Amino acid sequence: MIVDQLFTLEPNRWYAAEFIGDEFGDDLRSYSPLFVHAVVPLKTGRATIDLEFHHENYPDGVQRKRYTLEVLERQRRFLLARRSDQASTRLLLVSELTWPWLTRRFGLLPINDHTDPQSALGRR
Repeated sequence: MIVDQLFTLEPNRWYAAEFIGDEFGDDLRSYSPLFVHAVVPLKTGRATIDLEFHHENYPDGVQRKRYTLEVLERQRRFLLARRSDQASTRLLLVSELTWPWLTRRFGLLPINDHTDPQSALGRR
């Protein structure tokens, strides 16, 4: 029997991210490619991780961020987590970064047929 592997964040990789929260106004969502610098399981028994990342689509401030997240759901193709603090609760949906996602959200197209998004965006 083959068991599908659950989605896992790995350092030094780009991912597609959707932030969901009331602070985003009527749309409730904000999108960004994320470059993961570090992922540290906190071993609290509550599926919490520290995630250090580069938030590419955050032009108004510091793009290097660190969130403590409670993982709510992991499937084969995505991870859903919650960041809670005193000000607000924010959900974070993370999946593999693909050209269709980059095109749909930001109008970006592949440079050529052989360029994957990881190579095109480089390291941050």
